[in-house]
Amino acid sequence: MSHSSQGNLKLRIAIGIWMFKSGTGGLQSHAEHLAKQLSKLGHDVTVVTRAYSRVPEGTEYLCFNEAEENGEVNGVKVVAIRFQPWLRPLHWFIGKLAARKSLVPIALWLFRQQAKVGNGELLKGFDVVNFVGQANGFVGYAIADAARRSNVPLVFQPTCHPFQIGDSKADLSLFRLGRRLLVHTQYEADHL
Repeated sequence: MSHSSQGNLKLRIAIGIWMFKSGTGGLQSHAEHLAKQLSKLGHDVTVVTRAYSRVPEGTEYLCFNEAEENGEVNGVKVVAIRFQPWLRPLHWFIGKLAARKSLVPIALWLFRQQAKVGNGELLKGFDVVNFVGQANGFVGYAIADAARRSNVPLVFQPTCHPFQIGDSKADLSLFRLGRRLLVHTQYEADHL
């Protein structure tokens, strides 16, 4: 952690999100605004995501790789979680498992194992990781595993819609991997 000449603590912050196409939805727009505001305060902010150039379709979120690992979206630095091309047959199998509710735990375990390959240093050097979203796409688990391996504190901002999205068994299991939950309403806090 570094300090500015005014004595303010300046952090290197990773904002994790499953996809970062800010014009496509509320979570992506929220992540963009959060990144820009934190940057204005002098923090070094990078968004860590699966996709930033386009929206993956169907189960493509399990195997889509950005052409470039590092990029920029609307002035925000972006780093893509990448999967090794030789793991593509496993991605297909994970997608088939994830489509069946009873097999999601197996799909998730396989996803977490293969996500470790090539992403071990993904969050090294960051002071904190703030993951925005839920367990959809399993990306939060990959980011949580990378944060743990790099000993970086992890905060979840679940943006839960109780009884609709963000409070499934997979979501609640994901949120337990973080040090804190950042919620937006008292209702969300009470529910979680």
